Order: sequence, then C-alpha cells, then structure tokens
Amino acid sequence: MSDDLQALKRVAALDARIFDLEEQAEQIPRQIKQEEQAVEDARERLEQKKLELLDFQAKTETKERELRDAEEKVTKLRQQVNQASSNKEFQSLQREILAKEAENTRLEDEVISQMQTLDREKEERDRLAAQVEQAESEVAEKRKELEKELKKAQAEVAELHKKRDEAAKPVARDILAKYERLIGRRGQTAMVPAVLGACQGCFMKLRPETMAQLRRGSDLVTCHSCGRILYLDTNA
Repeated sequence: MSDDLQALKRVAALDARIFDLEEQAEQIPRQIKQEEQAVEDARERLEQKKLELLDFQAKTETKERELRDAEEKVTKLRQQVNQASSNKEFQSLQREILAKEAENTRLEDEVISQMQTLDREKEERDRLAAQVEQAESEVAEKRKELEKELKKAQAEVAELHKKRDEAAKPVARDILAKYERLIGRRGQTAMVPAVLGACQGCFMKLRPETMAQLRRGSDLVTCHSCGRILYLDTNA
C-alpha cells in the first residue's frame, strides 16, 4: 500500500471515530428530551387527577348538603307530629317521616360511598405526586450525567479533528479531495476494505483487474459499483 493510502487509511479511521462520537452527541439532547417528556407526562397525569378530585369533592359536598337538608326536614316533621291536631294528621306525618327516613338512609349510604371513593382518589393523587417528585429527581440526575457525556464527547471530537488534520497532511491533495467528496455521499464508509474479493461497502464482487490493482498497492482503487475507495484487508 502506498504512503498516501496508508495515511488516508489513518484519516478514515479517525473519521470513523469522529462520526461515531458525533452521532452519540446528537443522540444525547434527544435522550434528555425523552426523559423530560416522561416527567411532563407524569405532571399532566397528576394535574388531571387533581381536577378529577376537585370535581368529585364538589359532588360529594353537594350530596352531603342534600343529606343535611333532608335530615332537617325530618326534624321539622317530628316537631309537627307533636303539634298534630288529629289522629289522621298524626298518622299522615308519621308515614311521611318513615318515607323521608328511608330516603335519608339511601342518601347516607351514597355519601359514605362517595367519601370512601374520595379517600381512594386522594391516595391516588398522593401516589402520582410522589411519582412526579421521584421522576423529577431522577431526570435531574440523568440530565447531569448526559450533559457530562456530551461535553466529554465534544471535547474528544475536537481533539480527534486536530489529529485528523495532522494525519491528512501527508495525503496528496487530489486523493484527499476525492475521499472527502465520498465522505459527503457515503459518510464514514468512504474508504472500506476488500475482503474475499468483495467490497465491504456495497458487498458487490470486485473485478479481477480491481483485485490485481489492490495487490499492487500503488494506485488509488475504487469499487466499480459504489465508488468507495478500497484497500486490501491482509487479515482476511
């Protein structure tokens, strides 16, 4: 392999590492956003539960007032019984009291049921509030870790770019220009090995004359199918 191709291979190896780190760095803000979205979803569930609780609490209070009003009516009816002027009126008031008391028993059962449900809803609200608090704490910690990873990746990329610039200096301008054009189209696979007579970029079988050129190692050889720069993998 010529000195140019040896140097270009080092450039390609550095580029591969740079691409990987840049891809990782691009993922980190998305990871942070996903984590924060999970917390926001938990907050929304909590707020929805609070609204439902307020609505149910208002309905329970309405039912309690209804029961108190009904009990007051029974109390007034009992007072009227004591003042009844005839047996007929007395009997009529007693029947009305019995009917009202039966209705009040039903209302009381409804109030008790709603209060029990209200207690369960409050427990659910408290559970969701605890989940939000825990999620906020975990996401804050996760964000610190991810931001630390991002800074580390960015610093490493900056250092690798310096090494890459140094590694590219020995490469002939025309070869480097061709390689960099390929990077624009093929990314980190602009330069790939030929293994068992096939291009490892597109996996097409290489022509015999292409393999012969690679064995000579003096020319810049590209794949006739995908155009990637090739080198012979002597370890395969």
